[in-house]
Formats: sequence, C-alpha cells, structure tokens
Amino acid sequence: MHDDLGSFLVYGAQFDGRYEMPVLAPIPANSQRPAFLLPFDKRKRCNDKKHGFVHFYMDDVYFKQFWRKGCRYIEELRAFAGVISPDFSLYRDMPLTLQIYNTYRSRALGYYLQHQGLCVVPNVRWGDERSYAFCFDGLASESVYAISSHGCVKSIEERRHFVRGLAAMIERLRPKTVWVHGRMHDRVFGEFKTATEFVRYPSWLEMVKEGSNGNGD
Repeated sequence: MHDDLGSFLVYGAQFDGRYEMPVLAPIPANSQRPAFLLPFDKRKRCNDKKHGFVHFYMDDVYFKQFWRKGCRYIEELRAFAGVISPDFSLYRDMPLTLQIYNTYRSRALGYYLQHQGLCVVPNVRWGDERSYAFCFDGLASESVYAISSHGCVKSIEERRHFVRGLAAMIERLRPKTVWVHGRMHDRVFGEFKTATEFVRYPSWLEMVKEGSNGNGD
C-alpha cells in the first residue's frame, strides 16, 4: 500500500512544531547498541544482520524508492537489530521549503517503521541556522540519536555549520547518547565531549578497508 503523498505513513501519529513533524518515540539510553552500521543499499551483502543497524547516509538517489514503497522493505529490515531513520538531504543552498519537506519525510518514515515494530533511532540532520526552526521537531529530548559527519566537515565553512548545528542539537534535545557515523575530529567534536556521550561508527568505506563490513570477515 502506498500513495504519492505518503499519508498512510503517519496514520495515528502525533505532530510537533509549526510544520507538524510526526513525533518519533524516544530510544532509552540503555538500549543495546549495534556492532556496526550498514548502508541501506548494502543490506543484502550482510551475513550478520542481527548485530547491525541499517542507515541511509548516502546520496538520496540510492533510497528514493523507500519514500513511496517503504512497506516493501519492512520484512527485510526486520532481520536487522534496527534502523536509523532516513537521511534526506538538507543542503544549505536548497530552498527552505524542500528542507522542511525532507525533514518531514525522514520523520514520517521513521514513525512508520516504529509503528511496524522496528527499533528506529532518529537521525538528526540540519542545514544552516534557518533549519533550526524545524529540524529538531518531532524528536523527544534526552533520547538516543544518530548523526553523520561523513562528507560534512571537509571545508572550514562546512565545519562551522556542522559545529553550530551540533551545538543547537545538544541545547535543544539534551541527548543522552549520539551515534556518530563517520570521523570524529577533535576540532569538530572536542568541545562537546563533556555534554553528552558519543559513540562512533565507521563509514562503509572505513569498514571495507578494515575488513569489518558485517560479513564476519
């Protein structure tokens, strides 16, 4: 079952904020952590599904079908320990309307997956300061969240926006634990390490280089 607007995804949901983002259930800080994070488009290559979480930290084109036909993947995803809610792009040069829409899509699919009984850790993604007005809506405070630094801190400007967004996230959500997909450079995360607990997970490229890609290698 699906429709072009995805209205069925949020059946029974509560909504939060000016733009009515679907509310995701909080994840307790003492929840079991996965051994690794695996990209959605690599899920079929994993032989140790019960110890991994699926993530969407990749170009949107690789999971565009998940928005309209996410129900087709539910049983596949049940085999994993859990899922991080989809990471639709929030580029700073995107029209703000599209950034709001992509945040909504992430929350809607996250809610739908939770409603289907999957363990879903909310992904948090921001753009520039304008996005702070909506990018944290629908997320409970003092929970477990996931973010990605992969490809987001290459330049001085990118690091500046990432650090400002991370500071805003910590102030708004007061996270108990933050899973970090990608590198954790001290110049980015150093000032926040006393504010919350960070758990780093390597990117897929790192995992392949290290021979730890969820296949028991």
